[in-house]
Amino acid sequence: MSRRFLDRILAALQEEPQRVFVSYYRSASKAEEITFGQLRPLLEERAGSIRAQTSPGDLLFILCDDPLEQIVWWLGALFAGVTPGILTPLTPKLDQRSYFQDLEKLIEHYPGAHLFLHDATANAEYSAILSPDRTLRAQAGAPAKLEIPSHGGPLIFQQSSGTTGLRKGVLLSEQVVTRQLDACARALALDRADVIVSWLPLYHDMGLVGCLMQAVYHGVPLVQTSPFVWLQKPEWLFAAIREHRGTLCWLPNFAFNVLADRVAPSEFDPGTLATLRAIVSCSEPVVASSLEKFHRAFAPIGLRGEALSSSYALAENTFAATQSPPGAGVQIERVNRQKLEADRIAVADPNGIEIASSGVPIENTRVRLRRDGQTCADGEVGDIELSSDCLFDGYFGVGAGQPAFTADGWYATGDYGYQRAGELFVLGRKNDLIIRAGRNIHPADIERALEAEPAIKPGRVAAFGVFNESEGTEDIVVLAEFGGPRVSDLDAIARLAQDRIAAALGIAAQQVEIVRPNWLVKSSSGKISRANCRAKYIEMRKRRETPRIFIADYA
Repeated sequence: MSRRFLDRILAALQEEPQRVFVSYYRSASKAEEITFGQLRPLLEERAGSIRAQTSPGDLLFILCDDPLEQIVWWLGALFAGVTPGILTPLTPKLDQRSYFQDLEKLIEHYPGAHLFLHDATANAEYSAILSPDRTLRAQAGAPAKLEIPSHGGPLIFQQSSGTTGLRKGVLLSEQVVTRQLDACARALALDRADVIVSWLPLYHDMGLVGCLMQAVYHGVPLVQTSPFVWLQKPEWLFAAIREHRGTLCWLPNFAFNVLADRVAPSEFDPGTLATLRAIVSCSEPVVASSLEKFHRAFAPIGLRGEALSSSYALAENTFAATQSPPGAGVQIERVNRQKLEADRIAVADPNGIEIASSGVPIENTRVRLRRDGQTCADGEVGDIELSSDCLFDGYFGVGAGQPAFTADGWYATGDYGYQRAGELFVLGRKNDLIIRAGRNIHPADIERALEAEPAIKPGRVAAFGVFNESEGTEDIVVLAEFGGPRVSDLDAIARLAQDRIAAALGIAAQQVEIVRPNWLVKSSSGKISRANCRAKYIEMRKRRETPRIFIADYA
């Protein structure tokens, strides 16, 4: 059986052993170059170990905190004939109790799956919840001959990037994955002269499909480090782009802010970012102010405005659904806020709020907006639905049986936005919308209003609605992580935040709490999970506590 993705890896292993597979940074200072010739025995060893402990077509979850080990075990699993999925490893920023509770619930949804524990993660906490007969460890054995597996099962397992509860399971076939890789490459005019630079986690579709699989499948050099290296030294990204003449990079929105706030352009030569032809904001929604801030900061070291790019991506469509054309920049328009919130229509207004496009549909993907059973005209806000040859068939395991498609076969994304002249403008998650006294309020607008406040940690604000029975409408609740060098008057910071929100949006937030660093709940893709933050807040309120009491832990 021919499997195009593995065929291309096998061809590179056999025909181009000297070609660099990945330039991997274990630290921010030095790259370790691994050629396809060096990769081959690693894959043979991993495939042999996995084959000895599994059967063809099995599902294998990989728990490992080192990206290079994730890559070689994931590729080894493909050659072993099993369907791999990389899970989020435990990190110091995650609540350990919640992590293991969620992992245990996840395992219950996949009773036939195996879990691979790399040595670095094989501790007592994991062993307590993983049954020995389902747990794989690295073990010596006969290296496997690398050949194309004969079974025709799913190629990969992903998890949706939703931020509510356990992430839903997505199985993707060989055909669906390669269609996505081909369409995405054409949308970006990808060729082998490109170089992808990434620190993105491989348990998320942006890092796995957008960067790793794209590089392997199209023979494009990949420069990779871990999210932890990048977070400690954000300037690594620019140094790597300069060193390897990087041309393509994908980032979540918060990363644009981190780089603009923490990296000094004076540390780099004027042409450092001149090789970049697309640095893609892959967030929903794309934040215009973040892109503008980033461009202002780094234009002096070669960042061109037309290199800024955007995409709307989701695991259910393998990865990208839309992409701004290369060299076109990101389309940004100003619209009237009142019309958008009250009438759900985007009307041009030179003094209005900025909304950034997520690009145009990639090849063989159609996007439509629906409201009240009708297709929306240009500018009308509605539910985003997709039809594509890269779509999954439905959720597997977590989420199995939940409706995902409309009666006429379109995937209902759960996001809302509008279109203009073919461009998709994503406004946010449908379930996150706050309705206060009949007004539709986008939580992202509230969160952006606090971006410039120095006492609040950038990108660490969650806004949501909590129903107020006495008033018959939702209260606006805002939780913001403290970001100052030392604890000061928290009440004063909260009042200042309320003033900023009122000035920017003309609304009053009924509750603003300043919380300790890392109190807010994030998804594996780095986005704030408003739903989980809301649930955590409500649970504390039931106990007559407030999130602010935990600031004492930081003092």
